[in-house]
Amino acid sequence: MNLLASLRYLVSLQEHRHFGRAAQACHITQPALSNALRALEEEFGAVIVKRGRTFAGFTPEGDRVLASARVMLRERELLQQELDSQSGRPQARSRSARCPRRCRWRRASRPRCSAAPGPAARGAVHELARDRGGAG
Repeated sequence: MNLLASLRYLVSLQEHRHFGRAAQACHITQPALSNALRALEEEFGAVIVKRGRTFAGFTPEGDRVLASARVMLRERELLQQELDSQSGRPQARSRSARCPRRCRWRRASRPRCSAAPGPAARGAVHELARDRGGAG
């Protein structure tokens, strides 16, 4: 039994309040969801879900398991994000800006600029060029 998957199924059942819709949201069949929840009940040695012809709610033990399931799934998500950020994988799509044209004041030995400078920076570049004897 995959504990995290079973806990996801339990949370889905709580959100949808219907075995079939919860199974559909988890991309599994309804019997697979029911079997996973029964295995979870066997694991904990307690009835978690009140069953009847339809979903009837959770037992008090089920409410405790559900609360822990939400915490565990959130912690797993945070851990995954932390590991992803440490491994250098980007967390979201990002776009990098590119200078649309070559900067006129750039010398051949200097790298390309990443963005067009503001007026203050342009003035400083011209002053630096004048001080070095270059054209400004």
